[in-house]
Amino acid sequence: MSHEAQSLSPRKAVKRRAVIEVGEAPTSPKSAGSAKKTAGLSSSGVLSPIPKAVKAVYRVLGESGQNTGRLAVEAVNQAGDTVLNVIDLKQLSLGKLDDIAQFAIDADLYAFQSRKGANELSALIRQANKLPCYIAGRDGYHRVDYGDHLIEFFVWRNLIHVFDGTTPPLALRILQGLPTYPPPSGTLEDWKSEVGVLVARNPYMLIAVLAGLTALLHQAFGLPKLVLMFVGPSSQGKTTLLCAGQSIVTSGKDIETFAGTTKGIEAKLREHSDAPAFMDELRQADVPADLVKLVFDLENGASRKVSSGSQQVVQRGALRNGMVIANEGSLAEITLTSQVKVHEGTGARLLEVRIQAPHGAFHVLPANMTAKQFSEHMKDVTSRFHGAVWDAWVTLIAKKAQKVRKWLAENLAQVEEELLQGLQVNNPVTARLVRGMAAWACAGLLAVRYKLLDADRKVIIAAVRLVLEEHLKRNVHGSHSIAEQVLGAVRACIDQNASKFPPLAQFHSPEHSGIFGYRVGHGEDAEFLFLPSVFEQQFGQKYGSEATARALKDAGYLKCTKGAGYQYQKRVPSLGGGSERKRFYTVLARIRFD
Repeated sequence: MSHEAQSLSPRKAVKRRAVIEVGEAPTSPKSAGSAKKTAGLSSSGVLSPIPKAVKAVYRVLGESGQNTGRLAVEAVNQAGDTVLNVIDLKQLSLGKLDDIAQFAIDADLYAFQSRKGANELSALIRQANKLPCYIAGRDGYHRVDYGDHLIEFFVWRNLIHVFDGTTPPLALRILQGLPTYPPPSGTLEDWKSEVGVLVARNPYMLIAVLAGLTALLHQAFGLPKLVLMFVGPSSQGKTTLLCAGQSIVTSGKDIETFAGTTKGIEAKLREHSDAPAFMDELRQADVPADLVKLVFDLENGASRKVSSGSQQVVQRGALRNGMVIANEGSLAEITLTSQVKVHEGTGARLLEVRIQAPHGAFHVLPANMTAKQFSEHMKDVTSRFHGAVWDAWVTLIAKKAQKVRKWLAENLAQVEEELLQGLQVNNPVTARLVRGMAAWACAGLLAVRYKLLDADRKVIIAAVRLVLEEHLKRNVHGSHSIAEQVLGAVRACIDQNASKFPPLAQFHSPEHSGIFGYRVGHGEDAEFLFLPSVFEQQFGQKYGSEATARALKDAGYLKCTKGAGYQYQKRVPSLGGGSERKRFYTVLARIRFD
């Protein structure tokens, strides 16, 4: 159920001013709900002087159906534009008439554009009968609990798409000045014939599109979230993959980069909720290692709490995007020299796809085209045909929301099993990663089902399974990406500091300074006994001591004593001639040779 917003004159957006959603002439406004003409604006005694331009007064509710202490007043100005201004009742009670004055200006109510007039207009508005109203302050998915009713809808391109076409029991409106994408270029069929047919033949390109489509489903249907990151050398076609993915929403001509501060990037992501963000050149960010924090913020979908200049807590909007990134370096390389702590959970929330197709980022090239020519061709067609896919996707998912929810409940686990068939996944981190990939596949199967993609189930599953198999092959110890990073760090530490592990027999030697621990045995049978304090300093501060030890143990490189956690109790020589027990993190020397 869609309702097109009436066009407004291009003026600067003012705080707490909203645009009404209408589908009819300005003189006969119609909400996206069941709002009727406000009874309080009839010819009753006290309200008779209210200007005819004022069409309705609303009581603004929050997402939980609670009163927000604000009113919304709808009017039509002399240009025929519908305006909806939000008025803070607390400010009115304190005698502050800024919101009323702004409304009088926006609605061209000249008789009330004075101190006396503003007071009179304020009294009239406060005494009017008020219908309930919810105002959407962002695009994307919204859920409103109103009494016994649950209202769900998407906001996209100043349209409200109510789930399953139902009529909500309250008025729905959209805040003025929300960032929006340019209109689509070309039809859905144009995109399918010029872009989609090439996407379906190239698994990496298809994965970028699937990850983008899934962004709409995360919040509304509770699908797991997963950040996709393409990693590979320059001039391999990574940016072209982003162009193809971005074309489902907007032009693939210009891909945003990470150039700027972390706060600036977060602000950019908040412009559009429940939509994909395609970003290139992570290395251009002021602090590239902040990707780790961004990954967690995106996956959790929680709002951030920050302190204002007056030391008051300000809650920023949640980051609700599907993110697809391209970069030359991996996460391990990005965080190598930083102080950012890399948690195991990062491996469950971020999938790195290393570019290794037969033609760089491409598996299949059109006839008579080189990889470079194909890349240029894709950038051209994605700049000419774009946006129609997302328009259709939002409309279809909203219209068939109940069926989509039922289909996902029945198929998500089945798709996950299909992806894992014949593959061995033994750790919970990778298992969680696979659930995110299954969500991509489900989005693709729905897109095929609703004729947005000309492909079949076999093509969708094969593309997702391909990147899963490549991921598992890179994790040679049957673990996950962060664990492999940990093993590499421990291996490098031992290789580069072998002299800092003197024989255990020299435990009491006064000549040793700045050592990392001790060594027992020789060759592949040797054991490196890390002092716990050194282990924490070298690995715990970055990965967590327990997570590091767990990765070593799961890979078969850590020797432990029963009842001592991940540590090993070793007898060390005593100055009195006997022996004493001391705990170490004991790493087997064969980690250096595997």
